[in-house]
Amino acid sequence: MNRAKQMTEDLQRRQKHYRKDVKFRILHLLEHGNISPKEIAKSFGISAKTLYDWRDACDELGLGGRP
Repeated sequence: MNRAKQMTEDLQRRQKHYRKDVKFRILHLLEHGNISPKEIAKSFGISAKTLYDWRDACDELGLGGRP
């Protein structure tokens, strides 16, 4: 196996996977909570970039999309 493929697989194993309904609840906090995006991301063990990626996916694909 080449090094790039191994690194990609290692990163994928370390990523947290949240069910879609949990992602929507986290996004609800982003939109309606009095908590900073940085605090939300830290609380759930994700990066702020991931949080914004989820939001952008929902905006683009709607609730039936895959955030």
